[in-house]
Amino acid sequence: MVVILNLLKCLWNYIKWRIIDIILMKIIEMGHFAQIVKKLKLFIVLTLLGIISRAEAKVFLIGGEGAELNRFDVKQYCLNTNSIYNFSFDIELYNIIPKISEKLKLNNQGMEIILFSILPDVKTGGLWEEVSLGTITKERMSFRELNDLKEHVLGMRFDKGIPSTTKFFNEHKLAVFRDGKYYVAKKCLLQFFAVRNRPFPFPNIYGTINLQQPFFSVKDMYNLYKGQYGGLADFPLESYLSQSSFDYVRDRMEYQSRKFAIQGKEAYQYWTYTDWHENKIGYELERGIDRFVYIPDSGIVGGSFDFYFYFHRKEIGLDLVRFIKNIKEEGVILPTSL
Repeated sequence: MVVILNLLKCLWNYIKWRIIDIILMKIIEMGHFAQIVKKLKLFIVLTLLGIISRAEAKVFLIGGEGAELNRFDVKQYCLNTNSIYNFSFDIELYNIIPKISEKLKLNNQGMEIILFSILPDVKTGGLWEEVSLGTITKERMSFRELNDLKEHVLGMRFDKGIPSTTKFFNEHKLAVFRDGKYYVAKKCLLQFFAVRNRPFPFPNIYGTINLQQPFFSVKDMYNLYKGQYGGLADFPLESYLSQSSFDYVRDRMEYQSRKFAIQGKEAYQYWTYTDWHENKIGYELERGIDRFVYIPDSGIVGGSFDFYFYFHRKEIGLDLVRFIKNIKEEGVILPTSL
């Protein structure tokens, strides 16, 4: 049965893109201008992706009937974009932290974070939509399935190889139980981190939080990059307006840039060294929460979501001067409370 379902899914994926190709070829044959074709292509792709996302999204439930709360801890934080962007939207972060042994916990080793970031609908600002338990049950994702995905993405499953995708947008959604009702996130980013505290020169592959990593800022990397490559290529973090030659497999990494205090707790800030390489009509999804703040025992408490707000820059009137300043100065949204 599983094999048949996978075959049907592959067939549907093939058919949906063939439909797009046929429609676009008909438009071109009719002699319309390239700009019209480009806009229609964007509309068709986003519409189909939206339909497919709603149809295929798996839902992970925390709270309410059937929640597997004995398998993990949940750390939730509320943010508001106004502190670094020129508009005000709420964001909610949910750290799903699989339970580990007390020995590993004491040494701050072996912990992994499954991070759900609930992003706003840029038209309404809404984060959640009410659904029935039956709807959730139909598309339910178990903790085991979520944990298997985490292990694959973090390179812990050698039988599955190295994943090409490490972030997921609206493919897997979080559901919560509040005041006797169930809600599913409208816009949901899922990604994973491994906490591994080891001194240099132990390597830190993509997706690693290492508190013993030496501090190295975006400005430090900018100066190093320009000294190494000069004018041969744009700095990867600024390549959203150009073509990037970034070595995606070897160079991606989270760098620790500073340590500071938030409400009396030690916090560590990180930034992601990666580029803007996707087609400009889609989200630069692999950037994920590209700058973030981590607190031991609390999880990821703040960050930035440039991939999302840059894509919607015209709809929300994104201030590009401030946007570029955020990248260079590592602007992050901090939690309203801990």
